[in-house]
Amino acid sequence: MSIDSDRDQVLELTQKLLVAATSGDWDTYVELCDPSLTAFEPEAAGNLVDGLDFHHFYFKLTSDSSSPIQSTIVAPHIRIMGDVAVIAYVRLTQKLRDGTPITAAMEETRVWQRHGVSWKHVHFHRAPTGRLLPFLKVISLTPDILEQINTTRIVDDFSLSRGCKDSDTNPRDTQI
Repeated sequence: MSIDSDRDQVLELTQKLLVAATSGDWDTYVELCDPSLTAFEPEAAGNLVDGLDFHHFYFKLTSDSSSPIQSTIVAPHIRIMGDVAVIAYVRLTQKLRDGTPITAAMEETRVWQRHGVSWKHVHFHRAPTGRLLPFLKVISLTPDILEQINTTRIVDDFSLSRGCKDSDTNPRDTQI
C-alpha cells in the first residue's frame, strides 16, 4: 500500500473509532482496538490504562442517546513508520448540555499498528486543550455570558492541562 492510502485509512479508522466511542458502539470499538490498548486520558487521573476493561465501564454508562453528538478531527497530522502510524489532532466534540449546544476540545494522539492487512488501535493520549482560558481573558464577561459558562468545567480543564491531581477535580468533567 502507498503511504497516502495508509494515511487515508488511518484517518478513516480514527473517525470510525470516535463515532463508536460517542455512540456507545462497544462492538465496533473492540473491533478497532488491540486488546492490549494503552492510554493516558483525563478519566484515568494521570495513570496509564492497560487493556479495554477501563474503557468498557464508560460504554456501559447510560446516556441520553437522543441527544446528538458530533466529533470533528481538526488539523490531523499523520505519520506512517512501516507498520506503525501516529495521528495527532484536536478533537472538537459538539453536543447539547441542558438544551444548550456546547463544543469541547481535546488534544489527541493515537497510535495504530498494522496487523496483516488491517490496522489496530494500540495506544492513545488525550488531554484538554486549555485554549479557552486565554480567550476568556480578552472578552468582556457580562452576567449573561457568565450564566452560559460552566465555570467548574473551565477550572477542571485548566487544572488537568497543568497536570494537577487535586482531589476536588473530577476527571469525568472533561469527558463529553
